[in-house]
Amino acid sequence: MNRDERNDMGYIDREREAKLLRKKKRKKARIIKRVIIGVEVFVSVILLLLIILLKMPNAKSTLINAPFGKFFLKFLISEKSVNNVIDTTFNDDDVKQNEELNTDVMDEYINLLLFGVDSRDDALDSITHSDSMILISINKTTSEVKMVSLYRDTFLRIMYNDGSSTYRKLNYSYFVGGPVCTINTINMNYDLNITDYATVNFAGLADIIDALGGVDVLLTQSEMYYTNIYLEETMKVTGRTTNYLTTYSTNGEKIHLDGLQAVAYCRIRYTKYYGEDGTEANNDMGRTCRQRNVISKLIAKAKTAGTDALLEIANAMFESQSETKTFITSLTYDEIIDLIPILIKCTFYNDAEKSGFPYEYGFDTINYESVVTAEDLVTNVKALHEYLYGETDYEPTSTVKRISEILDLIAGEETD
Repeated sequence: MNRDERNDMGYIDREREAKLLRKKKRKKARIIKRVIIGVEVFVSVILLLLIILLKMPNAKSTLINAPFGKFFLKFLISEKSVNNVIDTTFNDDDVKQNEELNTDVMDEYINLLLFGVDSRDDALDSITHSDSMILISINKTTSEVKMVSLYRDTFLRIMYNDGSSTYRKLNYSYFVGGPVCTINTINMNYDLNITDYATVNFAGLADIIDALGGVDVLLTQSEMYYTNIYLEETMKVTGRTTNYLTTYSTNGEKIHLDGLQAVAYCRIRYTKYYGEDGTEANNDMGRTCRQRNVISKLIAKAKTAGTDALLEIANAMFESQSETKTFITSLTYDEIIDLIPILIKCTFYNDAEKSGFPYEYGFDTINYESVVTAEDLVTNVKALHEYLYGETDYEPTSTVKRISEILDLIAGEETD
């Protein structure tokens, strides 16, 4: 083959190669175009589904409970706003439980303590007495919620944050060591594995009640009288005003209470409580009944308010905490986001006979203080675990048994 023929062959090969390259580019362009069209169709379908869902009744509730619900919630509730209520000083390593405690059953529940404190400002962590302490237990599988009020005057072993201990009223623990001291005290005396808490003061509770439109309760004439007495102090503490009550229930009709009025109502302990379910209780036991009554009504109102309203309320409450704190929690942003879907679909379970602890108790005077004493702490702890976790054969740890013995000795010495 001469030179001219070789040159002609090279030209033909280059031309063929160029054609192949152009063909390959056109094929690649067609593939890219198909991919783009496919992505556009996929995005359009997703947007269409979202639009359809958002037009449906309870749309946000449906989205929140979907597999990608957590990401949808993070879009609705910003981490920045939630950070306003998170206790950044709380350290999980400071929380203790009894060494022998078997938590296999309890780990199937979300357990946290709700504190109501009488703080006069935004000092929510300590140097204040906890006016109420409610153990909230949520079944992770069924979303069933149980509440147990822990009587604040119960005489127990108080576990200080430095590891030392003494015997005083339960609410003393919050005053000397804040939430951590109280959590550790309750875990030690009652064989629990509580790891988190939420604290709200008078103003914060009033805000929550008002955001949900207030509550309606049966109100005796005596309760009206004491509500007004507590209302005067509550208004001074919060720096807010409302009307004094002028009516009470006469024929079974309920009286509407706004936030401040309901807070004052929750503080009554000097007159008998008469529940809508026939429950009757005096003293601090009556006060805890009123507190649970208001909380259960708030839960019911929240469920009927709808997801949209609840999310608006949550956002408003989180944002309002940027300057003055009225509530605070140890829960992280992710834990709060995980908890919201559970609370939206939760069911509230209440057994009036099991909703105040200890179940079997007496009244004594120890160190010149009027206290509530558990009549056999071991038996009470067994009953608590059966109610909360269904453990019919629960055996308390040696720590609880030892505390029970010491409590009996102290009570006996005071009687002698």
